[in-house]
Amino acid sequence: MKTDLENLDLTTTHCVFFIYYTFASYNNGKTQTKELKKIMSYMKNWHTKSSHINSIMRETVLWASNIIKSPEEAISTMFSMADYLNTLENFDISKKEQLLLDIRSISRLDGVFSEKEKKWHDLLAHHLNTNLRVSSCSTKDLENGLKKIERRKIGFVR
Repeated sequence: MKTDLENLDLTTTHCVFFIYYTFASYNNGKTQTKELKKIMSYMKNWHTKSSHINSIMRETVLWASNIIKSPEEAISTMFSMADYLNTLENFDISKKEQLLLDIRSISRLDGVFSEKEKKWHDLLAHHLNTNLRVSSCSTKDLENGLKKIERRKIGFVR
């Protein structure tokens, strides 16, 4: 594991995990065990080696716990990561749709898919340039929400 957390070489898999983890953690204030188990099962779709997945998850949580100082920063970083993923040539529409499907499933684990979660989903979909909407928010509401999101440097080393 790298020790220079600000310069951690975050991969696509790190970003996907961070988005899942942030969505699960900040939608209701805490990540539940069943959400973590579901996230771990979804991570197998993004990386084939379990030992690497566990390492990526540890690195990402450690990075986030040292870099992210508030829920607002976590949410902004999540959307910045979605912006980054959208720039990757190999992050095609099927991967974008899989990420959003997984987000919906993680959200429903507690039996509630709240309007806040639906709005976050729709904002993520917008950042990924997909036209998948589940919230009752108007396009104008989503556009106003987008304006409030601060773009953050996410620590990629290139």
